[in-house]
This record gives sequence, structure tokens and C-alpha cells, in this order.
Amino acid sequence: MRTLLLRHIYSGDVGFTAALLIILIAATDLSGRLRDGRAAPVARVTFLVALALGALAGTPLPLWLLVPLVGSLLLYGCLLLFDLESAFRRWSAVVVIGVIAMTVLAEGPYRFSAPRTLPASSRLIVAGDSLASGGFDEQRRWIEILNERGTIEIVDQSRPSQDVAGAVSDLLQMETSSGSALLILIGGNDMLAGRSSSDFGEGLGRLVRTAIARGHHPIFLMELPVLPGRWGYAAQQRRIAREHDLVLIPRRVLAAVLSDHRNTSDGIHLTQRGHEQMARRLAPWLDLEE
Repeated sequence: MRTLLLRHIYSGDVGFTAALLIILIAATDLSGRLRDGRAAPVARVTFLVALALGALAGTPLPLWLLVPLVGSLLLYGCLLLFDLESAFRRWSAVVVIGVIAMTVLAEGPYRFSAPRTLPASSRLIVAGDSLASGGFDEQRRWIEILNERGTIEIVDQSRPSQDVAGAVSDLLQMETSSGSALLILIGGNDMLAGRSSSDFGEGLGRLVRTAIARGHHPIFLMELPVLPGRWGYAAQQRRIAREHDLVLIPRRVLAAVLSDHRNTSDGIHLTQRGHEQMARRLAPWLDLEE
């Protein structure tokens, strides 16, 4: 149960749950059923719970969508919580349903994206941190598991405690390998160190531009299941992925691994089971399935 709950939160799926709850409340309100003395208190409590769940999702919405979403929720929420019956409340319920529907449509492609066919590469370079470099009593890392399949040479450039600045430096020191694919699994240490999302975005952008200049293609970027309050990291990753047409591996992939306590020794670093799960979940995105 705990694993499912954590996965639901860190994958961002909890945002869809929150959206469904609020739409149901607003639709029930429009039908007039909240005039029932028993239904109204339940709806108010559920609305507050849904708001909290939506905040936990940390969905990095664009400003043009975030502003009307927050505004409409605040307006409708006040009218609902204070039980202010009016035609204005009904119109606000309609607006809330419409804005949330737009939000779901905007986020849907990130949630339901699937691996796509990519140009064949002979090498894949992994720029990662301890999630890739290991060193926590595992026998085989996920890089080694995928490498053993022999379909592509995987070059390990991961380091413990690696951040975006270190990844840029390492990439510049590598021998130029035009045509090699690149997987970027960086950002956790920047986040834990308290760096601002704008600084992280600047560093990640520099890393991607450096990789493109050196001929790496395709470039895979692994989306982070971000910590509460650090949702700007996800926004920066998505922005850079759009600007440079990167393959964004959605956060649900990493969240599915990290949310299971059997896969980590401390909530972050992978056990042997975690490395095996990581290899299994990453393989379709890297076009390395057996």
C-alpha cells in the first residue's frame, strides 16, 4: 500500500486523481445535489483534500494555464466552502471544470507518452550520478545488465554525487564521439544541495548544448520525481526537452523504481533488485529490449 501511494504521488498521477475529484464535486454542485445537508460537508472536505493532492503532484504547468487554474479554484473554493449559493457559483463551477479539463489535456502527453522508434546508435553514453554509478553492495548495475545484451555499447560516465556542472566538465573531457546517443540522469544532487531551479536549468541547458555540439544523438533526458517545493526542476527539464527535441523519459519510470522500498537501501540508492528493475523499465525507452 505504501509503495502504491508513493508511486502515485511521485509519478504525478495524484494530480489526475485530484482533477477527477474536483470535477466530480463541481458537476455534483451544478446538478443541485449539494443542497442536501449531508452531501455539502463531504464535498467541502473532499475539495480541500483534492487541493492538497494537486499540490503534492507538483505538475509544472505553463504560466498561461497555472494562473487561471489557481484563480478559478480559489474563487470556486471560497463560494463552496462558505456555502454561498448564487448563479455566480454555478458559473465558477463551469469554469473550474473547463480549466481542469484543459490542464489534464496539457499534462496527458507527459503521463501517457510511450517509447518511440529512434535512429540506431552503436554507443550510448550515460551521464549520471549514484543512481547509475552504484557502489551500494549491488552485484551488477543496470548499466552492466543492459550492456550484457550486446545490442549497443554502453559507456559509463556516471559518478557518485555528480551534478550538472560536473557532467558538463566530464563531457568536455571525453573524446569526441559523434553519433553516440546520450542518457542524462542528473539533477538529484543539485536538488538535494538546494540549488535554485533556474541555476539547475542553466546548467542542464549548457550540458545539452555541449552534447549537441559534440554530435550526440539522440539525447535522452530522465525526468526527476521531484521533491515537494522543487517543482521548478521538472519545469526546467521539460522546457529544455522541448527546446532541443530531447527524448524525455517521464518521471513515472524512475518513480516506479524508487517508490518500492525493496529497490533502494535508503530511499535513493539502488539495491540489486533496484538495478534490475531500472534496467527493465529503461530498456523500452532506450530501444534496448531483448
